[in-house]
Amino acid sequence: AEVTDVARQAIAASSTAIVHPAEFYVAIKEPALFAKAGDTLQPEILAVDPKGARVARVPVKVELVQRTWTLARQASGGAYRSVMAPVDKVVAACSVTTAQAPERCALAVPSAGYFLVHATAADRRGNPVGAAAPIYAMGEGAVGWGGRRACW
Repeated sequence: AEVTDVARQAIAASSTAIVHPAEFYVAIKEPALFAKAGDTLQPEILAVDPKGARVARVPVKVELVQRTWTLARQASGGAYRSVMAPVDKVVAACSVTTAQAPERCALAVPSAGYFLVHATAADRRGNPVGAAAPIYAMGEGAVGWGGRRACW
């Protein structure tokens, strides 16, 4: 803010503040980056407050989301351009209630592909919070990993 007095002298000041999106954060201990189709993942889930203290009794929904990509050609000024978009599908889900120690639940990896372990919750005011961790699953079948030529 800046204020100017009658003598046209300006005085200015500013301040910063950290605004947390919710009363707590959801945390996932990242599982191994690579898994095999058919494996069962058991991600470790915590809730922590903005100071890092663990928060118990928070219900958390945990999902295994399979991400694939679609490729479309769009006409643009007499030429075509490629447009890729992610397509997410929940393939497994479980729930945990946080405690002082990490809680786990089981998520079965159904096939080869790229997946996200996604954990979500809401605080008392309804503010949504979440965390995600990537997983690459190896196995039989065609898989697109994203990138420029993922669907070609």
